[in-house]
Amino acid sequence: MSDDTGTLAALQAAENYLAFLSQYQHGDDGPAKPETLIGGPEAEQFSRAMNDKPTEAREAVADKLAAGLTQVPDPLAVGLIAVQVGIMVENGMNPTPLAEALLTRLPADFAAARRFVELLEAETTMECPDDADAATLARLGRKERAGASAWAALQFSTMAAMTAWCRHRPSRIAAKAISGLADDAVFLGSRGGYCWYLGELLCAADGIQLTVLAPEQRKGFIVELEVVRNAAHLFALLEDTLVGDPSQGLLTGPRTDPKVAAIARGEAIMEEAMDFSIGWHYEYWWGLQPEAAAQSSGLHPLVAAMIGVEAPVDNLPEFHDQPVILMRPKMLGYRGCDIGGFFAPLHDALRSRVTVLRQLPPEEVDALCNALRADAEKLS
Repeated sequence: MSDDTGTLAALQAAENYLAFLSQYQHGDDGPAKPETLIGGPEAEQFSRAMNDKPTEAREAVADKLAAGLTQVPDPLAVGLIAVQVGIMVENGMNPTPLAEALLTRLPADFAAARRFVELLEAETTMECPDDADAATLARLGRKERAGASAWAALQFSTMAAMTAWCRHRPSRIAAKAISGLADDAVFLGSRGGYCWYLGELLCAADGIQLTVLAPEQRKGFIVELEVVRNAAHLFALLEDTLVGDPSQGLLTGPRTDPKVAAIARGEAIMEEAMDFSIGWHYEYWWGLQPEAAAQSSGLHPLVAAMIGVEAPVDNLPEFHDQPVILMRPKMLGYRGCDIGGFFAPLHDALRSRVTVLRQLPPEEVDALCNALRADAEKLS
């Protein structure tokens, strides 16, 4: 009975705290200081009610606060709730309620924050609100109250989103599919709005199936990508996953350095500057007909189809509605990149992977390569 009573008391304290935050509005002088919203009597009562509560009670409170994210009007108040739930998630609570609530809440808040930044740029030519004086921010905040408050909330809401979406893949993939959300995150991050990591997360290839062909070895693979941020990141993961024991159908050739591979997977942090030395030559599907590709592009046949390390991965060229790349023996001199600039881990809870869904038999690889050559020939 005491546990039930304690849970009810904690839930009531959470309800009171949400009611208090629901009354907050962005003022004429700008957004409130966060400590005034998380240090008042309601917040203290909530904190006391949570002391020494069992996991079941804390889960119930986290669920209630996450649900409140979609109901509280002001974005700054929302950000403060979100980061508090995020701390609970970091301490072992289920990330799903927070991850799903932020799917509902963040698109409108990010769009509002972007309106505020664009208003600042239009009226002052400054790109970053942190460069503006308090009087200017307050004046523009009176014109775009939701946006000014949403901008102030970014330092909290983006942290909570990374905490939840790095742990909950379905919500992360759903967030990628929301029109404009990733673009707003990238824009706000470029203006100093704490969104750089979130923009990287949402722009990564996630849930995409890719056909990888090694024509010289008559081997091919259908793989699924999970949070692959750019071509260099993809190369490191492919060389770690697809190169190995030939008796298991894997490729023979250079493999990613284990230390680099662990960083690429998000299983190790960078302790010093490191380079990734690319061991294979990667090409778009028309690389099987290099002369035709060269004639079409005006480039040398060795590079007419070569994939650059900075190339995005979520929109690779397709062949018959399926993205296809070629993984071929090294053809040029040293190719490499700085790991920190391309795929240093984004979050300690995030894992990047290339998962083999199917290995293609040699006959299927040959047939697909012949079809690719025939289509590539049309480029000329």
